[in-house]
Amino acid sequence: MGRLYLIRHGETDSNKCFRFQGQTDIELNAKGRQQAEMLAEHFKNIPLDAVYCSSLKRARQTAEPLAALHGLEVQPVDAIKEIAFGEWEGLTFDEINAKGLGQVDEFFKNPGLCQVPGGENFTAVAARVEPFFKECLKLMDEKDIAVVSHGGIIRVLLCLFLGVDLNNIWSFSVANCSTTTLAKWRGYNTVLESTNAHYYLR
Repeated sequence: MGRLYLIRHGETDSNKCFRFQGQTDIELNAKGRQQAEMLAEHFKNIPLDAVYCSSLKRARQTAEPLAALHGLEVQPVDAIKEIAFGEWEGLTFDEINAKGLGQVDEFFKNPGLCQVPGGENFTAVAARVEPFFKECLKLMDEKDIAVVSHGGIIRVLLCLFLGVDLNNIWSFSVANCSTTTLAKWRGYNTVLESTNAHYYLR
């Protein structure tokens, strides 16, 4: 007992063509649905006491096979929805620059403070996800928990856990349907056990 599995949702068509999704409620594509089934199969012999997910469809569709296999209900959480990309949602990097909606380069150089037009920055995201994350860390004393969310959210949680500046958020790789695991060590410390595991999708 005492593990927290941070899982990114499966692939969407926007992921495939590198479009900013943010809080646009996009569904998994065929590959993403297959990844969700493979994720569930990987977890079939791994104990789980609760499955939480972002309230966006792509996260819920990823979480449902996992929860069903363990006889659990998916518990949606608004606080762990992806960063809101405002005017960037649905656009590629080149389209954003061509429309003059801000420099994407700045978003990758200074993500902690770069304000997306009509959206959020990662400092605001950290403030909204931290209370839920702290609650999960408390629950780890007695439970094994899966949290299915988004690439941006998992990177923020890693920064919070490790005490890393949010401007280093892009130092973490978080693939579609990957698992990042925190674990209780001897019942005392919580440690980062693994990041971006997705070998089960091969």
